[in-house]
Amino acid sequence: MNRIIFILAIIFALFFTIQLRANDYVWLHGLNDNYKCWKIYNEALTPGIGIQSNYTCGSSYSIPDIANNVWNNTNSYEYNGTSWQNYHPGDANYQLGNKHDMILIGHSLGGLVAREIENRYGNLRDQYGRPRVKGIITIGTPHQGAYVENAIALGKQHEFVSSLSNRIAIGLAGTIAATVGPFWWVGTGIATLVDGSVLVVTNVWLVPYVENQMADGTQQCEKDMQVGSTYMNTIAARKVNVPILCFAAEEDRWQMARLTQCAMNKVDLQTNANLNTDGNYDKPAYDFMQGAQIACYTAAGMHAGCAVGALALGWWNPYSWYAAVMNVAAGAYWTSVGVYLNDGFDYDYSVLLGSYAYEQRSYCYQRMVCPSSEQPELVKGKQNIIAPSADDCYYETLYETAIVAIPSPHDGTVSAYSQQMDKSKGTNVIWANATIKGVNHMEEFNHKNTKAEFEKAILLGSYGNGVFRK
Repeated sequence: MNRIIFILAIIFALFFTIQLRANDYVWLHGLNDNYKCWKIYNEALTPGIGIQSNYTCGSSYSIPDIANNVWNNTNSYEYNGTSWQNYHPGDANYQLGNKHDMILIGHSLGGLVAREIENRYGNLRDQYGRPRVKGIITIGTPHQGAYVENAIALGKQHEFVSSLSNRIAIGLAGTIAATVGPFWWVGTGIATLVDGSVLVVTNVWLVPYVENQMADGTQQCEKDMQVGSTYMNTIAARKVNVPILCFAAEEDRWQMARLTQCAMNKVDLQTNANLNTDGNYDKPAYDFMQGAQIACYTAAGMHAGCAVGALALGWWNPYSWYAAVMNVAAGAYWTSVGVYLNDGFDYDYSVLLGSYAYEQRSYCYQRMVCPSSEQPELVKGKQNIIAPSADDCYYETLYETAIVAIPSPHDGTVSAYSQQMDKSKGTNVIWANATIKGVNHMEEFNHKNTKAEFEKAILLGSYGNGVFRK
């Protein structure tokens, strides 16, 4: 009898353990990406219990369409080297309706897809009463909308990149004019050749490449992400009914260059776990921008030296004065470009992304007031002005306020503000203690700082009372 009871107890325990097995994890990639996005974290954190889902945006798929496709694993194409085929066709493991206690993990657009899946299917339960969707984790997700999509639709990203190339072209033209001196016809030819090459390379290769990384704004899912779109207004009125952990990442400076560096090597960054262990994979881009800034100041210094040398060698010669003036002008311009790279470039990029906040600032200044300097009007339309008496003058302090735009943190694509879902829009919206520093949008799936946060959530259960823990 005791043996029978013991056997039944073991069977019951095994059955109970099966029912309480680990969460199912579904990793969702972002725009213009694919299932490889989460390969490293899935294999490291949820081996055997996680799947890397795949979906296709297409020109007409809205975010609700994508959520439906992911749920049913339909219209999710991948290129196998020769043709486009559906991703894991007929594999029940990739049909989310067969899972329970799912933790949906989304990068960028994938986070909005996760929210849409929860909204559509979150009330479903399996035969044992377990929820299909148990929680959501997002990173780099534009919960408040992606203003960059608004800018792309208006062609602002083209203007931004082109303006930088124009600055360089003007600087090179000034350098050539100052170097060639009075032989203006030679300088004109060289300047045309050099500047033409710069503008052609920029507009034929660089601008289209940057635009391709930022997407073109024509896909329906991109339009859905625009600030103020019908879709964003719709989800702003919803509440997420499961715990949602929102990670927000930010890059410190020269974010666009760093983003481009990672985008150019995206496949390697997504599949090689050893590629960014120190978090400095994008440092070459930082070094490039720093080198460009130093080059601008160096060019300015060389022009200043040439101006002094021209006057020292022949101050009586008109050509020397011409060379001096041209070199001073070229040096001043290159200084302005260096200052722009140091300050204005990141500011303009933040404005492009909509990653700024308006702040009211107060300031004061003084002006001299001399009442006796103005006499009554003697002739109509004219006023008699006399020299003011020093004893009659005084300083008046004036106070004024102004509204200024202050850049706010972002990851090179989405502002940190938008990455954090409004806590009033969910029953359990969780923010990390701080933004994840030093991470751009294209390395959020392979960076030591983001990996540490995901380990806290999935391995240690540090967020949401352990709901995300496997």
